[in-house]
Amino acid sequence: MDGSRTEAERETEQSGPRGASSPDRGEQSTRDQGRGDWEPGFGQHGHDGRSMDQDRDGPPATMLDLIKRMAAPMYGGHQAAQASHRELASGEVLGLGLSPAAIAKARGLGFGIAHSHHGGQGRVTLLEPPPGMDVAAARELLRTELPGEQLGLNYTYRPYHSAGVGDAAHQPFGVRKASAGGCDAARCYGPAVIGWQPGVRACTQHARIGVIDTLVDLEHPTFQGRNIQTSSFRPPGTSPAVSRHGTGVLAILAGNPNSGTPGLAPDAQYFAADVYRAGDAGEAVSDTLSLLRAIDWMRASSVGLINMSLSGPNDELLRKAIVDMSSRGILFVAAAGNGGPNAAPSYPAAYPEVVAVTAVDRDLRGYIHANHGDYIDIAAPGVGIWTALPNALEGYLSGTSLATPHATAILAAVAERVQDKTKSGYLRALVIRDLGPQGQDRIYGRGLALAPAGCMPHNAPGDWITSVVGTPPIVPSAAFK
Repeated sequence: MDGSRTEAERETEQSGPRGASSPDRGEQSTRDQGRGDWEPGFGQHGHDGRSMDQDRDGPPATMLDLIKRMAAPMYGGHQAAQASHRELASGEVLGLGLSPAAIAKARGLGFGIAHSHHGGQGRVTLLEPPPGMDVAAARELLRTELPGEQLGLNYTYRPYHSAGVGDAAHQPFGVRKASAGGCDAARCYGPAVIGWQPGVRACTQHARIGVIDTLVDLEHPTFQGRNIQTSSFRPPGTSPAVSRHGTGVLAILAGNPNSGTPGLAPDAQYFAADVYRAGDAGEAVSDTLSLLRAIDWMRASSVGLINMSLSGPNDELLRKAIVDMSSRGILFVAAAGNGGPNAAPSYPAAYPEVVAVTAVDRDLRGYIHANHGDYIDIAAPGVGIWTALPNALEGYLSGTSLATPHATAILAAVAERVQDKTKSGYLRALVIRDLGPQGQDRIYGRGLALAPAGCMPHNAPGDWITSVVGTPPIVPSAAFK
């Protein structure tokens, strides 16, 4: 622990009294907390005075009867679906890996086939509900008639920003034209905080790293000479979102060493997936289908790590894709969220297979807008981070999204020494500086992730520190059970 100030004192210095910036929503459950299933409305009455749910007692007599029940207004219609499934990207049901027989059966139930995409996770089919049936009821019908099939909804996702504190909180500041000649430690403090020495750059030269984000401005001087492949997974006919987020995140990793925004791992090979379209108000919006397609591309590109900075619900189809990729030894690293200390867990960071990263400033104080929770794994610099901005600019940005590429670089640097290519295997290989309450906590997770001293693999990953120095203590991550 930091003996000079308590965590409450540190947060008070940064944001005033605890909880002043966020309404008290009570304690939230963590990784296993998800969205509730859609529930039909009850208590409506039929012409004979019985409640509608009484009219519904017993199994449907025919398939037509079942379809009519699922499409009936008592199921809440479109408004009820929207209330329980906020911000659906489209009105279709997604089916993952459906067999031809299952698709034929769906057609027989009145579903249309809007789109079908085949990838490494299996074919993703968009099923249009029959006329008059809302998407939530349509999914329940398909689950009844196609037991065991992977069915879900096409949810909306957004890049992380500071929720509930006004647009100015996540705007860049100190913006200037892109420069050359590197970046001094006062401006670019991140490498010093995580102990990133110049020689560690060589540890990442063989890494293949995926970045799922907005479009990247590849014309920026910081990406000159870098090995970056890009692909777009936006829906046809849509316009790309503003490229600030993706440009800033990728520059922390891949920035040219001689630019004003040098990256931690400029020699690695990058695969940048553009999944965000411009919404009606110009905001960046993505969806489940775009993410599934991007993950398929990452699999086909043989990436080892995937950096994600986005916010969405507990999405069963995305979770399945992440579980499948994790079983292949591919590590997901995601921003923990900027909803504040009382916010509910945010996905995909809250999935057990994903390394959830929170942000600290140069003084190792937690970012005041960061989510807290048992799902937080590690902390990294993410407050006032100097990075590239579109149109040959550079400036400061803050958020857990900016911490995530620092963690991704560290994990890439230890990858060659990790034999167990799982999340727990990677975390055991890290050196951790404990922050806040002693041991793992809801604010910093295990603590600040530190860069390795060098690239040589060790016979005992996670147990390679021969001395304990510093206050707070630096300990092997294997010490955390």
